[in-house]
Amino acid sequence: MDRIVRSKSFKTILTISFVVLSTAYWVLFYLWEFRNLDIPYSVGEIMGIGEFVIPIIALIAIILQIKTIRKKEDTKSSAVILTVLVIVLLCSLGDTYYTAHGINTGGLNYIAEKCEDGENYYLIVNNEFKGKSNSMKLECDKKAFDSVIVDEKVQYVTEYIWNTLTPQTGYLVSIDLDNYCDNRNNWMGNYFANRTSSKLTKAQLNIIKGSATVVSAVAEDAGVKITLDSATGDGFYSYYKLDVELPEGMNAGYGYNFGNQRLLINDESIGLGTKGTSCMTLDDGDSTDNRYSLLISIRLTNYPANRNYSFDNGIVRTLKLENIITEESGKIVNLIEGQWDFGVLFTNEGKTIELVNEPVTVSGYDIWSEKWYEANITSFVLSGFSGYCEYEVTPNSISSTIGISPFVVLKDGSKYALMASGGSSSNYNYNLTVPISLDEVDYVQLTDDVILQVN
Repeated sequence: MDRIVRSKSFKTILTISFVVLSTAYWVLFYLWEFRNLDIPYSVGEIMGIGEFVIPIIALIAIILQIKTIRKKEDTKSSAVILTVLVIVLLCSLGDTYYTAHGINTGGLNYIAEKCEDGENYYLIVNNEFKGKSNSMKLECDKKAFDSVIVDEKVQYVTEYIWNTLTPQTGYLVSIDLDNYCDNRNNWMGNYFANRTSSKLTKAQLNIIKGSATVVSAVAEDAGVKITLDSATGDGFYSYYKLDVELPEGMNAGYGYNFGNQRLLINDESIGLGTKGTSCMTLDDGDSTDNRYSLLISIRLTNYPANRNYSFDNGIVRTLKLENIITEESGKIVNLIEGQWDFGVLFTNEGKTIELVNEPVTVSGYDIWSEKWYEANITSFVLSGFSGYCEYEVTPNSISSTIGISPFVVLKDGSKYALMASGGSSSNYNYNLTVPISLDEVDYVQLTDDVILQVN
């Protein structure tokens, strides 16, 4: 038996068998890891052990061959076998190194381009790598190639495999061709997508697109035609994109604002009202004609008067705009006096989350008053588009206001800032950088050491 083991032919057969099995393993593992080969999960886990076993076996065999050469036993064949084993070891280590850099990426993506090469089909997507956006060529099947819409405003839920050592190429594992997000006619969706570095989830896009319906879109007065292009929001904070057409011959310049903008809620009798918090001129690409666009945001005011109230309770609301204004020598001047009304129906049904069950103490430095504060947060209400905080400063507080800058953390780890949009010595209103689904919220971070967990 010992003679057989030491024989030249046995060592050669053993080496060839090891090389063949190692090669078969590498091919199978590559197809499973980077080509989504359908094999049982348990088998895949066992295959992963091979990444460590093969180099160890090759290293042991190399040591034995070196001993054989030193003993001058069949030196020529041992040298050949040693060379083969060294190649196997290097290939194994290279394979392990390459595999360790493999990444599985999933989420919303738009298809920038598609191309084919003979019988191979590819989709081009933008992939984030080392803080930069890079074009990636994903190999896919013919069905995906034929079905996808190439447009940056159409997003698909995708999953693909790629490697950081070869970041220009990858393999498409799956793509949901039936339930994609079509934002080609969703200006608001694109606006919010540009406000965050994170990709919006499908739930967020659906909220933006489906939270409001424009009932009455066009209004004319004083020779000015205004079109309400789109609206979105909830019962506490809302957004409106408007296209303004001034009388012929009048230069819109960089656009003009309105002297007053509010949403009529017909409930002022109980102390509620609305207030336009911003009126931002949008670049329409032409500052020489008589047209321009605006984005208006409006929030509910005097919220504590009725904690259960919101203006998305199934009633068509009137967006009222009054007087187009300009600024001359530091003074506001009515450029055109008029009134333009629009009908909007909100559909979020006043959904909110109360995050404070009992008072929570916070403290810090208020950058506005430039004083130290200490306060008890008695209420923090979160909605899909905004937040509302009530607080009471303590006797120890030097400042009469607080200066917290909270943000919302979703269950997937995404973070979105809550930006102050108004307040007083007892409450603050916040608006979110982008809308969220309340079902996806994990907690709200008030300060570095105070969080409000969703129950």
